[in-house]
Amino acid sequence: MEESLHKSYYTITVKLQAEDNKHMLIHGYTGAMDIVDSNIVNALNAENISSVLSEDEISLLSQRGYLTNKNVEEEQKHIMCIAS
Repeated sequence: MEESLHKSYYTITVKLQAEDNKHMLIHGYTGAMDIVDSNIVNALNAENISSVLSEDEISLLSQRGYLTNKNVEEEQKHIMCIAS
């Protein structure tokens, strides 16, 4: 069964000390790194992501790997495929 859209289990968020309201998003297996506002980080943790992000934001965050429909086991299998 396909899971609903949610933050990837391999998305890491780091608050930037030098800039208020800014965070670095890092994705563990895509290698993506982006600077985003706090509202994006809050949206990634929301229960209904599609209600707080635009379609363009969802598309970009999905392409970069930060959002996924995969459950934790599916993401682990994906990593195993990449690593082999």
